[in-house]
Amino acid sequence: MSFRKTRSFSVLYMFILSAIFAGVISLVKVGTAEQIQDNDRIAASKSLVRVFELMEITPATTGAELAAAIEKQVRKFWVVEGAAGPELVSTQPSADTQVLYRMWAAVDESGAPFAYAFPIGGKGFWGPIQGLMSVETDFITIRTVVWTKHSETPGLGARIEEDQYRAKFRGKRADNPAAHRFQVVPDGTMGNDPHKIDQITGATQTTVVGMGKFLNDNFTDWHRYYPLLKQHFGAPAPANEPETQQPTANDGQE
Repeated sequence: MSFRKTRSFSVLYMFILSAIFAGVISLVKVGTAEQIQDNDRIAASKSLVRVFELMEITPATTGAELAAAIEKQVRKFWVVEGAAGPELVSTQPSADTQVLYRMWAAVDESGAPFAYAFPIGGKGFWGPIQGLMSVETDFITIRTVVWTKHSETPGLGARIEEDQYRAKFRGKRADNPAAHRFQVVPDGTMGNDPHKIDQITGATQTTVVGMGKFLNDNFTDWHRYYPLLKQHFGAPAPANEPETQQPTANDGQE
């Protein structure tokens, strides 16, 4: 019997073929790793520029232009677990530091903040939804929303990305849900209520079940930690908003 017709030859052939394909895939991964990292950095930069509305982004906008705008006007902050509880730091923590929260501030030429941003997101219909939300200097009035990651259905849940829908958030309020819960209501019924946003018809799971829950969770976290940011900038307390208790090491943490 010819060796080519034996089971050993088939096994050897498949092993060699698999090794070749695995090697090609590994080479492609190594060769594109740096480009993927650059693309991720550019995407993150675009999100920060968009959420603070620092400049118009066009197909011709370069990564260097985005980086320059962020370097000039955006201040990055991390809330870390300190010896006496949560602490605000402005330099990226080491890998072994427990990071509790992220926040950003946009500043003018004098260094005074004109907007703040924080992460939003949670469970969508098909997977996690992630984004950023910016608020005015009262820490509560919403400026805009940028979605950075989702796998929702095009034409339905994915419409949360559309400018027309994102514009509905402007002027709404990211209040503490303990006092005012944010609601997703039937399309066309939100009116001027600062705590209501229209759902997307046909995307109930994305907007009502998903966004309607996780935004309140997001606002709870924001109100837990933004007093640290307010203290850092010496900002006045928001109008008609009671002083929020300073977070402690065990405050709301599981």
